[in-house]
Amino acid sequence: MTPYEVPGLSGLELWHGVSRGASLYRLRESKRDYFEALRDFLLRLHAGTASTEDADDTEDLTRAAGFERVVFCGGEALHPLLEEILAGTPLPFCFEIDRIGEFAARRGALRIFQEMGWRRGVALDLGQTQLKVITASACRMIARDLHLLPLGFDSLDPATGLARLRDLLRQGLSNAESAMDGVLLALPVALDQDGSARSASYPGLRGPVEPVFADLFCTPWVVLNDAVLAAAGFPPAKHEKTVMITMGFGLGGALWEG
Repeated sequence: MTPYEVPGLSGLELWHGVSRGASLYRLRESKRDYFEALRDFLLRLHAGTASTEDADDTEDLTRAAGFERVVFCGGEALHPLLEEILAGTPLPFCFEIDRIGEFAARRGALRIFQEMGWRRGVALDLGQTQLKVITASACRMIARDLHLLPLGFDSLDPATGLARLRDLLRQGLSNAESAMDGVLLALPVALDQDGSARSASYPGLRGPVEPVFADLFCTPWVVLNDAVLAAAGFPPAKHEKTVMITMGFGLGGALWEG
C-alpha cells in the first residue's frame, strides 16, 4: 500500500530540528527556551537555512523556504508563552494558533472521511504519549503505557514492541463506531512513498506498514503521517505556502505548497 496523499501537502521532519546549538526536542523542558528556539528555527526555515540532526531531513527543509503562514496546533500550542514569544517582534510570515487543543487532527480526519466516502470512519491518531481515537461523533484518548511500550525503537525486541502496539490499536477500536466502514491510521513517523515507516519512538515500528497492521482492520484503511493528518484540516485560503506545526510531546511538521 502507499500512504494516503492530499495534493499539495507533505510531511516536514522537524523532530530533530536544531536551534541555538541543540535539537528542539532536547530544549522542551524549559518552555521559554523551547519556544524562543522554535521562533529562531522558524526564521531560518523561512530563510532556507534551517538544519536538523539528519542530513537528508535538512535538505528537505529547503522546500519550506519563503513560507507565508505557519499554523500551530496541539496541546502544547495552547501554552500562553508561545504566543507571547512569537508576537515579540515582527516576523516575515503570519502565524495562527489553533485553539482546539489535543484533538486538532479531527478536522483533517473528517475531511478525509468525506473524501473516502466513509460515513462511519474511525481515525487512530497515534502520538508519542497517547492514542487519540476520532469519529464523527466523539473523540477520546488512551494513554501510552510507558512500562509496556517504552520510548525508543530499540527499547524492546521488535516482535514484542509491535505486538504491544497492535494491542493498543485494538483497544482504540474496541469502543469505536459500530459497523465502521473505514480506518484512518496516523503514525508519528515519516512514511516513504511505498508505505514504509522510518524509525520511530515505538519499539519495532520501522519498515513496511501494511504487513504489521492489515489484519487488525476488517474494513478499508489508509495510513499517513500524523502531522499531515492535522494539516489536512487547515488548507491555505489563498494557496499560500503554509507550514503546519503540531506541538505535543515533540514537534511534527507538514507543508502546504500550493
